[in-house]
Amino acid sequence: GDTYRADAIKAFDHLQRVNAQYTANGVENIIDDYSALIAAVELFHATQQARFLDAARDRAGRLMARQTPEGSFISDAGSRPYYHAVEAGLPALSLAHYLDIETDDARRSRVREVIRAALTREVDITQRVPNPFGYA
Repeated sequence: GDTYRADAIKAFDHLQRVNAQYTANGVENIIDDYSALIAAVELFHATQQARFLDAARDRAGRLMARQTPEGSFISDAGSRPYYHAVEAGLPALSLAHYLDIETDDARRSRVREVIRAALTREVDITQRVPNPFGYA
């Protein structure tokens, strides 16, 4: 427990400082945002340290800023829509997970709006074409 938690904090702090250096173009994208959001939520649960709530709020804000008016997400600096064969729902899922630790009503309301818009968009685009497997 303690060793794992300490290592997770060390890794999180490292990526908070230098994650952009690990990217192909020096710029974080949506995957960095939802991954760091999930990590911050888990570390807040494990430690109750306010800095992880602050980090989660920051990443949730970045992630929500990537949402288009139609409800989809932009992957990078505004030039590419986000799509993923396996992780399509992780932006919304990470925001739902974030609601577990967010206590501010205004933030919670905004997050719910973003999740609702994202899920509505996914269902909408899924129903536009034949979908024999019922994927959404």
